[in-house]
Amino acid sequence: MSAFPKGILIPVGGSEDRNSAAMRKSQDYRLDFLTEGVLATILKISGRSKPNIEIIPTASSVPREVGQDYTHAFDTLGHKVGVLNIKDHDDCMRPTYLKRVREADIVLFSGGDQSKITRAFLGTEMLQILQNRYRNEAGFVIAGTSAGAMAMSEVMIEGGNSSFGLNKSFIPIGLGLCLAPELIVDSHFVRRGRYSRLMQALASSPQKIGVGLSDDTGICIREGRYFEVIGSEHVTVMRAAQKLLVNNYSVIKDNDPIAIAPLELLSLTRGMRYDFQKGEMML
Repeated sequence: MSAFPKGILIPVGGSEDRNSAAMRKSQDYRLDFLTEGVLATILKISGRSKPNIEIIPTASSVPREVGQDYTHAFDTLGHKVGVLNIKDHDDCMRPTYLKRVREADIVLFSGGDQSKITRAFLGTEMLQILQNRYRNEAGFVIAGTSAGAMAMSEVMIEGGNSSFGLNKSFIPIGLGLCLAPELIVDSHFVRRGRYSRLMQALASSPQKIGVGLSDDTGICIREGRYFEVIGSEHVTVMRAAQKLLVNNYSVIKDNDPIAIAPLELLSLTRGMRYDFQKGEMML
């Protein structure tokens, strides 16, 4: 087994350009959908001319509509997709679904509620297949948008109001899919002002690296240790200093204000690369 994962992870901050009429009217989508957009980039990263793509809308409250949305978007890009309507553990054990996950080149988790993903997948054969293929198969891609990105973490932010993000226990933390165990991923990061809730997650697990993904923006993680930014906006990297001067998280009571310092904060854009194991930019 390789020391590093051979597969590729692509967490995306959500609201990625899917070429709908409403999206194309927005000034937020500045990249050409067919050549530079997030979905087109995911296809290029896979390295296959006709990749086998499976969409998993487990997190969504409207999975059928989400599946149709991605089907249309990828059809515009010239690629057919399958949709796995997985709702629970039982669906994760269906032989036909297990076969399709084994044969997929790209698996993409949609947005919605990340806790729905972990409730359905944790402890299942399907998750074992995904984890094993990610570790051992070169070119295998697991992508996730919004909730699908957040679920890739080990320490997973389950929700919470950013207005109270620096009050202990206002941000619920759970166990994610452990695909990117070094990272804590948050989505819609800049637009929804989620700095404080990522700070609380880091205060609870200061050895992790926080990654805040803006809308229509993601990262391509290779070898489980470095990433390159894709998409149209920003990626925020937040990490605690090796020698923290203060972190009161373990001694304060629920609802008390959190203090943590110092923190390193980076804002990265398309094409920039970062080695999160070394904690430095890759130039």
